[in-house]
Amino acid sequence: MKAIYVRQSIVKEDSISLDTQVDYCKKELKEGEQFKVYRDQKSGKDTNREDFKDMIDDIKAGLIDTVIVYKIDRISRSVYDFGNIMRIFEKYKVEFISVNEKFDTTTPMGQAMLQIVMVFAELERKTIQMRINDNYYARGKEGRYLGGKPPFGYGKEKILMGGKKTYQYIENLEQSELVKSLFEMYCNDKDMTFGKMAQWINSDTDYKTSRGNEWSSNTISRIIRNPAYTYATAEIYLYLKEKGYIMNNEVEDYLGENGLYWYTPGGRENKKDENNPASTYITVAPHTPF
Repeated sequence: MKAIYVRQSIVKEDSISLDTQVDYCKKELKEGEQFKVYRDQKSGKDTNREDFKDMIDDIKAGLIDTVIVYKIDRISRSVYDFGNIMRIFEKYKVEFISVNEKFDTTTPMGQAMLQIVMVFAELERKTIQMRINDNYYARGKEGRYLGGKPPFGYGKEKILMGGKKTYQYIENLEQSELVKSLFEMYCNDKDMTFGKMAQWINSDTDYKTSRGNEWSSNTISRIIRNPAYTYATAEIYLYLKEKGYIMNNEVEDYLGENGLYWYTPGGRENKKDENNPASTYITVAPHTPF
């Protein structure tokens, strides 16, 4: 059986649609040949892709004798991973066909050309990722909304900032009452712990987290540490700077009128880095905290 593998990156600018890729790959089939299509909509930076793993399992089970792709980089954009994949193909005697790049992979020259193409594919992937990160960083530095769910206690509303459309946080009156109570407990009761706060919410109130889950000490900790709830004052600036956070604004911008955003250069993929001040940026945001 022939396998048609198609992949479209989450960054769609770097590939044609999955259906179009399938149409091109079908042209490599002879009339009446059996085939199965494997589809992934994920980055090619690694091989952690559901349909790709299913295809490899089918290869190892002896069900596939040929893999057809629209372009070589649909299989992988990592030179290291591509080498491992080709070794699997060789071991199980699977022919590899790329519609766009016609190389005879049974010859040393063809194998060398494949490696050269993969080097440039990996370079392109890294260039695209760098551009995404640069854009994310630029928006964060300007105080523009970076996407995702607002912190608990906030909603969001559309605004114009510098002539560009974005969002800002706006108080969610129902949720903000709980947030205020948490800060009062934290500031006024020295014996209060995040675990006790979570237990109180889960047992004595009807509140759920933004995702509809039970509360935990980690959820409470994230709220207490999040600078989105505090005013951007000179005192806050000095405190955060002393903690090692990367400050996008000078202290002169901390006028006590706005809230703050925090973010990491890699965006949502690096949320865990917010536990590390040295890799977390702080910027003055347009919203008014409560």
